[in-house]
Amino acid sequence: MEVSRRDAVYETDAVLDHLFYHPNTAPFISNRLIQRLGVSNPSPNYVKNVATAFCTGLFKWNGTAENIVFGKGFYGDLMSTVSAILLDSEFLSVPLDADPTAGSMKEPLLKLMGFLRALEYNSAPFMPELRMYDLERKLGQEAHAAPSVFSYFLSNFSPPGPLFTSSLYAPEAQIQTPPTIIDSINGMLSFIEFGLVDCSGGFGSFSWFIRPR
Repeated sequence: MEVSRRDAVYETDAVLDHLFYHPNTAPFISNRLIQRLGVSNPSPNYVKNVATAFCTGLFKWNGTAENIVFGKGFYGDLMSTVSAILLDSEFLSVPLDADPTAGSMKEPLLKLMGFLRALEYNSAPFMPELRMYDLERKLGQEAHAAPSVFSYFLSNFSPPGPLFTSSLYAPEAQIQTPPTIIDSINGMLSFIEFGLVDCSGGFGSFSWFIRPR
């Protein structure tokens, strides 16, 4: 390998290592993962616990008679990190369910998937895959179609009102505007009455459900 190319590789690795092992990396990633897994406004102690699991690669859970250890003990271990998120006392705390600011809003697409599961939706034999159209306009979100690498909404978005005045975040609220809320309700009502078609603002397309001759 040429000396200049070799040096470029070494310098690139050095920059990536510097960013990966920077003291701010673990808290930053921990906070973002906590938000995506269901808590929009984690406490500093919650973030610290997860960041510690990220750095040490180990998380010890005392929720049973025997201590269970998650992770393999290396920096950035996602097994220990995710376990620390889902098994933290703040995540599992029942009293926090009474706090309207606890947890997070459900993303529109996840809400739609939960709706279909609740109705025990089954695809037609001649169209086994689930096809829904124009969801970005109707829901504000479509699978595998994020407008940028920063996803569908900003992690520090705070909607106007009590949350904004309290300096609390609700990232998912950024795409839940009055038009998308109305369109999503219309789509669900259409599904209940007509099935997965485009009638009355439905999410499907009638042409796809015409059985081929």
